[in-house]
Amino acid sequence: MLNKSAAAQTLRADRYLAQGEWRDALSDERIQAGASLKAEVPAHGVRVFLHDGVANDAATRCELQKLMARRLVR
Repeated sequence: MLNKSAAAQTLRADRYLAQGEWRDALSDERIQAGASLKAEVPAHGVRVFLHDGVANDAATRCELQKLMARRLVR
């Protein structure tokens, strides 16, 4: 999540998001995601979240396959 504003912002990810536990790559904070993942991102800051599980949502798997196929063609 990227916040380019001058104030902290609560950002939300809800597209191609696996439900379950996500962890902040820098702080190791754990966040539970359902239909969305919400996190406060500091001004001019970035937060990276990792999910250690399998992408089991059909739409997410399809999108990942398309992205990987494009990458292999280049």
